[in-house]
Amino acid sequence: MFNAEEFKPKTGGGSKVLDPGTHKCQIVSIALQAPPYKPESYYVTCLVEGLPEGDGFEGIARDKNNPTLGNYEGKIAYVNNGMYSFDTWQPPKGDTITRDEQIFNYVMNIARNLGVLEKIQADKFTANTIEDFVTGIQKYICGVWGYFTIAGKEYYTEGYDRPNYRLFFAKYDKKPSIALEENNVLPFNEAVHIIKTEKGTPVNQVNNDDDGEIRIVVDTDV
Repeated sequence: MFNAEEFKPKTGGGSKVLDPGTHKCQIVSIALQAPPYKPESYYVTCLVEGLPEGDGFEGIARDKNNPTLGNYEGKIAYVNNGMYSFDTWQPPKGDTITRDEQIFNYVMNIARNLGVLEKIQADKFTANTIEDFVTGIQKYICGVWGYFTIAGKEYYTEGYDRPNYRLFFAKYDKKPSIALEENNVLPFNEAVHIIKTEKGTPVNQVNNDDDGEIRIVVDTDV
C-alpha cells in the first residue's frame, strides 16, 4: 500500500563541500600529505569548515567510523597550500632552501594572518621535526574563524556536467588568502582563481597537479 501521508521529503540537499570562493571558515586540522609521484615532498593540507548552514543541512560525518562524533555543521573542504607541493631546492647561487624550512614559514604565516603568532611565540613553542611542528601548532590555529580565499582546478566525474574542484589557497597578491577580517583578505576572482579543464580529462591527470614535473615553491606567503 502507498500512503501519501507517509511521504517525507528529503531536506538538506545540495553540496556539502565548499566551492572555490571567499568564505568565512575555521581550520579543523592541518596535515602534511606526500603526493604519490613525489614522496619526498609535502603539501600542507588544511581541512576547513564554513559557517553553520542551519536547519535542514546534514553535513559530512566527522568520522564515518564513529557516528557518535556527529556531523559538521557547515560545508567542509580539504585545501592544499597551493598547486604545487613543497620540496627542497638548490638555487644556482646561494644556500639550499629546504622543504621543511618552507613549510615552517608557510604555517607561521597562517598563524600570523589568523592573529595567533604572538601567542605561539610567547609560549616558546618548539618541535624537533616538521611533522611534529605541524601537529603541535594545530592547537593554536584550529578553531579560529577568519576569511579564506580558495582557488580550484576543475575536474569532471563521468556522467556529471557540474565540475568538481581540487582546491588550494589562492596565491598571495597584495593581500593574503587568509585573514581575520574580510576587507583584509584577497578578493576571489573567478578568472584568476579557477583553472578550467575540458570535460573528458581523466580525473587522475587533473589530480596530479605537478604533472610529474619538478616545480619549486619558494613563496610561503599565504
